[in-house]
Amino acid sequence: MFIAWLEATTDGEAETAEFIYEGMPERLRIATDAWLAEEPFDNPDAPSSPFVMEEYVVPAAQIADDLAQMADEHTLTAQQASERANEYVLTTVLSPRLCSSLPSAPSSTAWSTGGRSYRSP
Repeated sequence: MFIAWLEATTDGEAETAEFIYEGMPERLRIATDAWLAEEPFDNPDAPSSPFVMEEYVVPAAQIADDLAQMADEHTLTAQQASERANEYVLTTVLSPRLCSSLPSAPSSTAWSTGGRSYRSP
C-alpha cells in the first residue's frame, strides 16, 4: 500500500495518492507523516521509509516483545526454584545420610593434656 501511495505521489497523481493514503492503516499513516516531516525526497539523511521509523509500531511485534520478557522472568523464577530444590535435597536428604555413614568415634577415648592422661567413660 505504501509503495502504491509513493508511486502515485511521485507520478503527480494527487487524487490517487490521497485515496490510497486514506486507506492506509493508522499506524502506517502516522509513520508516513513522521517520515514526510523528515523531507525524504530532499534530505539524503532521512530514513529510507516509514517502516524504519520508531513511529511505525506493529502490534504483533510489541506482543512478541512482551511475551519474550515474560519468558525471561519465568526462566529466572524456574532457575531460582531449581536452586532451592537442590539446596533442600542437599541439606535434608543427602547431609544426614553422609553424616550417618561416617565412622563413629570409639566409645572410650584416651587423651593427654599437660602431663595428665584422661580416659572418657
